Amino acid sequence: MRNINDNTVSSENQLPRNAWVFYMGSEDAPKRLLILGNSITRHGPNTGIGWDADWGMAASDIDHDYVHLLQSELTAAGKNVLTMVRSASLWERNHAEENHLDDYLAEHEFAADLILFRIGENVPKTSDMELFAARLREFLDYVNPKKAPIVFTSTVWESGMRNTVIRTLAEECGMPFIDLTEIGRRDDLMAIGLFEHKGVAMHPGDAGMRYIADAVLPELKKHL
Repeated sequence: MRNINDNTVSSENQLPRNAWVFYMGSEDAPKRLLILGNSITRHGPNTGIGWDADWGMAASDIDHDYVHLLQSELTAAGKNVLTMVRSASLWERNHAEENHLDDYLAEHEFAADLILFRIGENVPKTSDMELFAARLREFLDYVNPKKAPIVFTSTVWESGMRNTVIRTLAEECGMPFIDLTEIGRRDDLMAIGLFEHKGVAMHPGDAGMRYIADAVLPELKKHL
C-alpha cells in the first residue's frame, strides 16, 4: 500500500492564479455543479517533474481525467449541467490561516446545486486535526450558500486522520463518503512506469481516473 507521504508532487504552484477555476457546460444550464479538487483534478505544466500537460495528473489526455469523464457522462445521461472546477490546493495547504476564505468569493457567488469534495491530499500531515475539521466546516459553509448536497470522497492514498475528519463531516451532513483509497493500493490504477518522477507516477492514470468517475457518478446523477 502506498502512503500519502510518498507523493512528492508539491502542493504549491500547481496552477497559476488565472487557471484556478475553469468551467464546463452551458452558462444557462439549469443545474450547477462545483468540483473542489487539486492536482488530480488539474495540474499545469511543470517540466521540472516531467509533467507537460494541463489537465488532471496523470491522465493520458484531457478527455481521460475524471472531471471531463464526469461531464461527458452527465451529458450522455441527459443532465444539463454547468460545472465549475476549482483548484483548492491552496486552501488545503493554508486552511489554518485566518484568511483561508479570501480567494473563494467566486465559488460562493456560483451558488452550486451540488458540490463534489475531491480534496484532502495536500493537507499537511502536521496539521491540527481539530482545527482542520473546524476550518473545513467554515470553508464548505462559505462555498455552499444554498446548503446544497455535498458528495465527499476520501483521499486517493491512505492518509489517516485526514480521512477520518472528512468521513465524520460527511456523516454529520447525512451525505455519502466515497472511499477512493483502493487506488492507492493498486499500481494498475496509477501511472506507475509512465513517468520518471515518482510523485507524478503515483497519481491516477487513465484507469484510476475512470475509477474515480465511476465511483462518484451515481451520486452526482442522484442529485442533479
